[in-house]
Amino acid sequence: MVTAEAEGVVARVESRLVEHAMHDSVVPPLCLILERVPEQHPETPEQARDCLRLLEAVPDFLGRSGQRHRDGVRAGRLPVARRVRAATDHVDAHLAAPQGDPLRKPPLSSEDERNRLLEKRIRPAFATYREGVRGLPGRSDDEPGLGFLPDGERTYASWVRMHTTIERTPQGCTGPGWSCWRNSTRSTPRSAPASSACATSPTSTTGCAPIRRCTGPAARNSWTPRKAP
Repeated sequence: MVTAEAEGVVARVESRLVEHAMHDSVVPPLCLILERVPEQHPETPEQARDCLRLLEAVPDFLGRSGQRHRDGVRAGRLPVARRVRAATDHVDAHLAAPQGDPLRKPPLSSEDERNRLLEKRIRPAFATYREGVRGLPGRSDDEPGLGFLPDGERTYASWVRMHTTIERTPQGCTGPGWSCWRNSTRSTPRSAPASSACATSPTSTTGCAPIRRCTGPAARNSWTPRKAP
């Protein structure tokens, strides 16, 4: 168990997801700050001081996160452009509602100190992070998966191993799904809507259970090969 945990840490670090994950997952800095920090519930004076120290670390964390994004771009690990826009929109909304700041949620005895940190350091750091993110180049919706990143296949395999303890290639994991999808689309009546929305397909001749057929970006998962098999 210890070995598996250690290998999991190595897989997370080597995956460098923080360099290109921008929004809507547990990895991006916006999630770690605006969702995880507000979950703190200090119950003692010492815990309250720890929470303040956590807030004090936010500006440096945002600065280093912005640098990691830029490092990723230089290495070819571009974020998905749509998620870049979502991240900047998220920061815009956050800065536009200072009284609803989720970082105000943890109960602290020193509200004056928290307010000082928010106004003088944290909110300006968010604005700086937003401007740095806004100019990042990004991948299109047709190139969302790890398959479009350097070492993407190796990264995907390492995460499969971390979560399942088995050795499977990306194609070994997604190949059956692609086969099921092809068979289900062949068995879909011609009158079915040909839109980018999801629709339930009938049971295919391969015995697959009814699946949701998506023909747009929603069909893409974390491993999207450069050419569908």
